[in-house]
Amino acid sequence: MPECAFATKTNRMKKLLLLFCMMLYMHASAQTETSSTLPEVSSPFESITLFPNPTSEIIFIRNGDLIDSYTIFNLQGQEVQHGIKNAQIISLIDLPIGYYFIELKIGETSKRMKIQKY
Repeated sequence: MPECAFATKTNRMKKLLLLFCMMLYMHASAQTETSSTLPEVSSPFESITLFPNPTSEIIFIRNGDLIDSYTIFNLQGQEVQHGIKNAQIISLIDLPIGYYFIELKIGETSKRMKIQKY
């Protein structure tokens, strides 16, 4: 009789293990389908950072060699400075103290960021 109880427990464990494996497989398949239907979109701006911000004179752009051009606007939307190609160091010495927006362009895409000169 004890052998029969052991066999029943073993069969139950096998069924539970099989059920667990099936659920794990279904979960992994769902994850794969989700990631294949929604491809990751990486922005060319992900690796670009501005520092220091706020600044007193100069903004450095990490990976600025990726940038085709930049334009700086005051808070009224007026262009106050611009530059092209390889903008890794931007001087703000001629600008008065205040807040500005810098628009970086790479190809057809652009991104605006807020900067502060003190």
